[in-house]
Amino acid sequence: MSIHGFGMNLNFQEIGKYIYKATSNNNTLVQYPFEFDLYVSYSIDKNKLIYNYTVFNKNTKTMLFGIGGHPGFKCNYFEEKSSIEFEEEENNIKRIPVILPEGLMSNETIDGNKFLKNKKILEIKKDSFTQGANVFTDISSKSVILKNNGKKILKFNFEGFKYLGIWSAQGNAPFICIEPWYDPPDYINSNHRFEDKKDIVKLEPNKSFTVVYSIEFFDESSNSNYLKNNINFLLEIIFLTLFLF
Repeated sequence: MSIHGFGMNLNFQEIGKYIYKATSNNNTLVQYPFEFDLYVSYSIDKNKLIYNYTVFNKNTKTMLFGIGGHPGFKCNYFEEKSSIEFEEEENNIKRIPVILPEGLMSNETIDGNKFLKNKKILEIKKDSFTQGANVFTDISSKSVILKNNGKKILKFNFEGFKYLGIWSAQGNAPFICIEPWYDPPDYINSNHRFEDKKDIVKLEPNKSFTVVYSIEFFDESSNSNYLKNNINFLLEIIFLTLFLF
């Protein structure tokens, strides 16, 4: 199984307006020994786009899994002054170094405030992603705000998620991904056993697990009509980045 799992490769079927379902199959069972249903739904509330992921355990045994998102947003941080501002002062935030090229997590954390200005602001610079994603945990805030040249672009709400990844591709890519993770990728010293993976979700038989995150747009063009007219495009992009592992 790849570091991002297999969720992005699942065949989703539309079962309602902006409600999609994927289910386990022979291909998934080869790499992941559990049967499941995965529901992904989207809704709009004024200028807010809301994501809902629900996993249902179809097994007679406890199901082990992790889930997260990988949405990206247009942001020319290499030409503009861009930043991500945490909702609250972060007194205990930790950063987990990424070990390249595998993308595994380091066994040790770093004081996250070494990377934040005034315990709140992550300035996005040309060299911000030379070591891969900026992965944070032990976060007090429930949301962050993406700014360009001091202007608020969007508010990203990730309440309930334990990890937040900030990433962009190298080579002056004109976007930034804000990634809510319920659990992280594997650590460098992993024994590769599902049951021992840090913060793995353990779901009892015939039970469901739901996580929600949302994006609130500040730009005047990103009102509810704009979102409704473009939601199919947004869903196409988002499905490329959903991961389950």
